[in-house]
Amino acid sequence: MTSVSETATAALSTPHMNSDNENNSSEKDEAGEESVPTKSGSTYEVADEIQERLQKVLEEVEKSDQEVDEKIERLLKRIAKLESDLERNRAMQAE
Repeated sequence: MTSVSETATAALSTPHMNSDNENNSSEKDEAGEESVPTKSGSTYEVADEIQERLQKVLEEVEKSDQEVDEKIERLLKRIAKLESDLERNRAMQAE
């Protein structure tokens, strides 16, 4: 007969945490990218990796920002043209 403590210990066992590969393993985050390793690498390496990832995110944000600015600029030009056309039509109707 198995005692309660033996069963609880077996149920709480986490073999992936106890393996010899813990220093070489890296987990994937929700986006499917590797997360920063927590068990291996120096603090400098981790900080460098974080800095590289932040730089990539910043570049993507800047690119998106430029695209949004360009779209807004095109919309403003269209609106200005429509307003100009409307004013021209009003002036023609007034004559």
